Amino acid sequence: EEKTQDYLNHIHDAGHQLMTTIDEVMDFAAIQSGSYEINQQDVDICTVLTTAIAAVKNKYSSRKFIVDNAHKTKTASVDISIYSKILRSLLDNAAKFSEENTEIHITLNDLPKGYVSVSIKDYGPGISTARLADIQRSFTYQEHTLTKSHSGLGIGLAYVNHASRLLKTKVSITSTVGYGTTVTVNLPIGF
Repeated sequence: EEKTQDYLNHIHDAGHQLMTTIDEVMDFAAIQSGSYEINQQDVDICTVLTTAIAAVKNKYSSRKFIVDNAHKTKTASVDISIYSKILRSLLDNAAKFSEENTEIHITLNDLPKGYVSVSIKDYGPGISTARLADIQRSFTYQEHTLTKSHSGLGIGLAYVNHASRLLKTKVSITSTVGYGTTVTVNLPIGF
């Protein structure tokens, strides 16, 4: 009976992962083709961020997510579904390429001209300058990181790239091999 329950749990988890993967691919295809309809609204950045962190923390429970400047949060004017997926994708990548028990820093900052930024910094292997452009395209990974310990389709940053264009937000990535990666998303402040 215990063994049967283990099998059922594995089947359930695998089914959930498969549905998540299918959703990711379908969303990515809709955004890439331009058929996605934006539903822009004012959302509390910290609330969406907290939910995204909780979802990723379930998968990577040994990572420590630290939010800096949470008191500076504002309301951003975005499509909450896309914005949530952007954050989850970036947090998932940061956790996936970080060692166990390491910190991932999320920083919120006010920017001039009515924008707020969310930066996610990990201390993983980093991405070489030569590969940074490639890694933002569909289904690509940094060559040395394509191992069994890093599962997924490799569409995370490509999704972020296309989704941010759709939302007319700016995403910048800085990375140093051996020292980690920082991804920053600039969002228009809602009113």
